Order: sequence, then C-alpha cells, then structure tokens
Amino acid sequence: AGHYFLEIIGILCNDIGINERYEGKCLEDPANHRITHMSASINAVKVSSSTYGRSRESLRDHRDGYWKWSINSPFEPLFTRYQPIGCRNETDKLDSRCSVPMTLKRFEPYQFYYVGHTRDNSVKTISVDRRASIVKSQALVENRADENINLCFVGQSHAREMAREIRLWLESWNVTNISAKHVDRARYPNEVTKSYIQEYTTKFKCSKSIIAAGQWSAAKLPVIKKPPTTFLKYYGEVREMIQNLKAMNTTGVYLRSIHYNALGDVKIKCPPEDWRSPPVIDGFNRMIRILVETMDVPFIDTNFIIGPMWDSGGDFCHYRNDKAARAEALYILSRLL
Repeated sequence: AGHYFLEIIGILCNDIGINERYEGKCLEDPANHRITHMSASINAVKVSSSTYGRSRESLRDHRDGYWKWSINSPFEPLFTRYQPIGCRNETDKLDSRCSVPMTLKRFEPYQFYYVGHTRDNSVKTISVDRRASIVKSQALVENRADENINLCFVGQSHAREMAREIRLWLESWNVTNISAKHVDRARYPNEVTKSYIQEYTTKFKCSKSIIAAGQWSAAKLPVIKKPPTTFLKYYGEVREMIQNLKAMNTTGVYLRSIHYNALGDVKIKCPPEDWRSPPVIDGFNRMIRILVETMDVPFIDTNFIIGPMWDSGGDFCHYRNDKAARAEALYILSRLL
C-alpha cells in the first residue's frame, strides 16, 4: 500500500509472433515513448483476505523481494534510462542531451529488500546485509564439510559476471570449499551439446550447473552478421539442450532467466543492430518457462530483482559491480546451498 510514481512506456507497437523474424522491427524512440504524464502516480490500497473470501495463503505476496526508496528525502520519479544515438564518446557524454537520459544516479536511492515470512505467516522485509548473514551461515556450514562444492555458471559474459559476483560474496565470508566457476563457449543453447556437457562437467567437476544461453541469440555479433533467433527456433534449441542434459544424466542442473538489456544506441537504431529489447527477452524467457515446467527442470527466475532495474546496467547490457548484481548473486547462492 502507498503512493507510487507511475510511468508507462511504449517500446514496440506490434507484438512479435512466435515464428516471426524481427530484425527489421524498430523500437519506439525512447525520447518520446512515455505515454503517461511526467507526474502520473497511483495510490495502492492494501486489502484484507476477507475482501475476496480467500485464504491468507492464497493472497500471500509470492515475490521474494522488491526495490525500495531508502533515503530520507522527497521522492523523485524514476524515468526509464536510455542511450541516445551519438552518445558513445566521453565528450558527447558531457552534453545534457546524453548525460540526462544516461545517468545512473537515478538508481542510487533504491535498495533491495528480500521478503520473508514469520511463523504466523505475516510478511517481513530483510535487507541485503541481513540476508547475507543468513546465507553466510549456510555457506559456513558447507565450509566445515570435507567435500568441495563447485558451482558452474554456464554461458558467456553474463554468466562470467554472475560467477564473479558469487565469488565476491564467498571471499567476503572466508568460505574456501565453495567455488564459483565460469564455463564459457555456450553462446547459444544449441552449443550445449552432449560432447560439450561431457567436457565441462569433467573439467570443472561441477556440483551444480546454472545455465543461461540467450544473449547471443538476439545480440549484435562481432564480425559476422546473423539474424536474431525467432522464439520458435529458440524453443527448439532450449528443448534440445535440456534433452542433451538429461541424456548425459547431468545432475544438479538449473536453468536461469535471461537478463534484460537497457536501451542502448544499437537497440534503438532503425533498423536495430542489436535486438535484446524487453519484448525479445520476454519472448525467450516465456519459452524457457514453458520448457522447464513441461520437462521438469529446476528454474531460477531472478526477474523480480533484475526486472525493476532492467535499465540500470552501466554499459546498457551487463549487471556488474552494482546493487542489482549483488542482490541477484546473493539470491542465487541462497537457492544453491
């Protein structure tokens, strides 16, 4: 309950079909994509379970956390961040045309809070530091065991950054028998072949594997030109990847939601040079959710952390050395221990 700033933006006028090629679809100009007034807001009202005759359990807030304004100063609207075309070099960034829509300062007042429940099922909020102390206790219990635990993060740069963030938490707790390893060369789901699985599980001795291959499927590729993957093709590639993992009897495997990318200049060009916009990432994640449910694969969805901060990646792509990366890594670590 409370008073909330509201911004509604139009990114793409027409939805993308499941088997539709979309390399020629242009996003709306982010300088003019807001369809709400600059001061638009809503008042949210908390209702009791008796209002709809439903049980408290059915009305529970199943989110695992949320972002909250956490400084003692008047609230400011959090408008969507983007990179105008022609704002790449340092000189251009000094111009207000670039600096205002690109600034990261808009995110500074926000902190992430995890949601927990007391014994009587009431909701309580937990700060990142408090959650860290809880996960640290779990990690230290594992650290006293004789067995080493190797957490393998399979994918490209987003997996690499996640493994690094996990290592930072473990190092800060002096945990030595749990390692976070980046397993690369899985740019696309169809590169997670049986031979690849055999190679990486043997080489890294993975206790658990967290796989997310989806960025390259819609990214601007170095040197070569290749159309982005349609949703239907992506579905087929992820299904085959899961079949390969099952055929190799790979245990401790989790799929992870694909990260959003902020609206960088290569995405807002017309036609785009990079297609990792929210509608495309939503399409990929929709395919993953269908498959993990029908094929019975554990799934870690971090969208409740990344989604509200989808435009906060410093380079308009990665979550690195920031609050979102830190909160996400802690949540994933808690799911794996």
